[in-house]
Amino acid sequence: MIRECNIDDIDLINQLGLLVNKNFISVYNIKDILDRDYECIYIYEENNTILGFIHIEKHFEVIDLINIAVSESSRRKGIASKLIQYVLDTIDHENFLLEVNSNNDSAIELYRKFNFKEINIRKKYYDDGDAIVMERRKL
Repeated sequence: MIRECNIDDIDLINQLGLLVNKNFISVYNIKDILDRDYECIYIYEENNTILGFIHIEKHFEVIDLINIAVSESSRRKGIASKLIQYVLDTIDHENFLLEVNSNNDSAIELYRKFNFKEINIRKKYYDDGDAIVMERRKL
């Protein structure tokens, strides 16, 4: 099941967030995010257990996919795909943007599956690689 994150989910979101960014907790204040009308976190849950989440920001005609995280034991089971599809299906916007580490081949492959196209490279954006900026225009 996919639902919006709530205040009771903060600790688990922070734990999952650390899987994608070692500084997640200091960079993203989940309580503040939940209070903003332009940001949202959707969680994927099975048997009352949060297995993953997607964090988005809404900017006029563009949705930025900020973070996607899935628990290590639940990877390669389609959870990230379900979260992305949910956002694409439920949020009425023309453009979707994201950036991904150029070394993250599995994520790049996932985004291409959803028709995201490379539009820019940010050199040395990450400590260990460039950022690929990808865009998907609504079909």
